[in-house]
Amino acid sequence: TIEFEEDGAVNMRTEAAPEDYLYDEIGFFLDTKDNKVIKLANDNISFYGREITDVKDYSEKEVKYLVNYLYSLIDDEGYFIYNMNISDDSEVSDVYNMLRHAGTTLSLIRNYDLIDDNNKIKKEKIRSLIKYIEDNTIDINTFSFVATDDEINVGCNGLSALCYLEYISKIGNDRVYKLKAAKLLDGILACTSENGILDQLFYLTFAL
Repeated sequence: TIEFEEDGAVNMRTEAAPEDYLYDEIGFFLDTKDNKVIKLANDNISFYGREITDVKDYSEKEVKYLVNYLYSLIDDEGYFIYNMNISDDSEVSDVYNMLRHAGTTLSLIRNYDLIDDNNKIKKEKIRSLIKYIEDNTIDINTFSFVATDDEINVGCNGLSALCYLEYISKIGNDRVYKLKAAKLLDGILACTSENGILDQLFYLTFAL
């Protein structure tokens, strides 16, 4: 029999096989975007995902699609719009996740050369994302912290420092970015005890 699933999958299976017999199912996925049928794997290892023969070509294609999608989510103010009301395309107010922001920014920087679009536009968008990190960074003595709603997130310090350093490596040298990365890394060291444990007190809300 042939079964059509709501997600576009097409399954072909044998009818009423005896319980003491084993049989394999053959599955297909209907890709309406590229207008083709893709065979599903049935090796009991890949959990019946798409059977991909050219992994490199497929992966690069998917990454390009995702990178372009992430660029489309960048607001003019330099933050990602990741919570929308689909009924009227309005933005849903929510606590902004700076750790997510820094991690996604880092991904875009590392994939900067993957998209063949206008480099100037890409550079401006990435600079706006980094500017948002700068605007949410506070200085304490000789080190810095990225903060959300007056709460320090040491993990975000690490990702943000990598954003600065990866930008210098892949897009353009910037002495100011080097200094900002160093201050963020010094902030992590300031939270680290002699045995390598992060002091959890630095995660507490504080008064600016």
